[in-house]
Amino acid sequence: MPALTNVILACVYTLTIILSTAPKHHKTEQGFPLVNFVGTFLPPTEFTVLRTSDLEASTQIETHYLFLGIPTTLSKTHLVNIHYKKLILFDYGDSHELGWTADQKAWLGLLSVGYFKTSFYNTQIEILPLRTLPLHFRNIPWLLQRPIRKLNHRRWDCFFIGNPTYFTLPDGSYDQRIEWLSEIKGHYSFFGGLQDHPNYPRQANRENIHQLYFLFNPFDFRLFFWCLRHSKIALLPTGHSRWTYRHFEAMLAGCIPLSTDIHGLQTFIPMPVTTMTIAKDHEKISPLIDQILSRLSDYQDWIQFNKTHVHQYLNNYAQYDKKHPFAWEQFMEQLCSLH
Repeated sequence: MPALTNVILACVYTLTIILSTAPKHHKTEQGFPLVNFVGTFLPPTEFTVLRTSDLEASTQIETHYLFLGIPTTLSKTHLVNIHYKKLILFDYGDSHELGWTADQKAWLGLLSVGYFKTSFYNTQIEILPLRTLPLHFRNIPWLLQRPIRKLNHRRWDCFFIGNPTYFTLPDGSYDQRIEWLSEIKGHYSFFGGLQDHPNYPRQANRENIHQLYFLFNPFDFRLFFWCLRHSKIALLPTGHSRWTYRHFEAMLAGCIPLSTDIHGLQTFIPMPVTTMTIAKDHEKISPLIDQILSRLSDYQDWIQFNKTHVHQYLNNYAQYDKKHPFAWEQFMEQLCSLH
């Protein structure tokens, strides 16, 4: 491993990040998870963070790697004062589609060497090579440092809390979250439900839709994670994208992940699909839940494997740090592979 680390660090040079022009209150979409990740491993002298307004001046900038956040209002002329070796695009949007406009694709596609996303499919073909972005996880130290609870000592069979977001399929929207909760609520010991959100009004035309909603809104994250740790199965239906932060939170909490179909999905921390129960679109999940509950002891090894897998990248605070260099090495391997 030391030899690999030396090669990767030699590949860094200097790195500049131009934040996207997403709304200011959308810190993730602007690109701050990437800023925080890079700042964890590089000293301030080796990377720079800019907003689009910083490029209106005539200041000359030299950098090896230039990361440009998408969406952006920049044009080709805005980059004339930046002397870079490699231009890389990135966006933290939920969609698997790339976030640039058709006009931007025409000129950025020629200037850039790669595009970083939170996730993409290994069958996805774009004009630029795709790579994965590091994610930002909420700090949950006091729970992560406690031993994993035995499955048969947990209070609830299933757990899910989330907004009623939906996935877009070629034939229309797919409300897998509503589909799953409609099937299982009232049939198992369940904690959670849907949360009201102004962007996703309740679908009054659906029978018994109000019974699927959670009474406490918003729900404190510390209590969220405590309840997750006391649940046997974490339900992981799709939202806007196939992956959610709950995939990783479930593994850290030592739950059995019952996930939407994520085969072929690439994420920065790879999904261990062989130690998850996967449900295909429109598949009934009750038989899968029954199978898990009838054989809880068989899944204990899954739980330990998943938690160990995530901790290759994150420390006991669910954060990146220099004592866990695997995440940085993976990031730089991706970066150095772009030509």
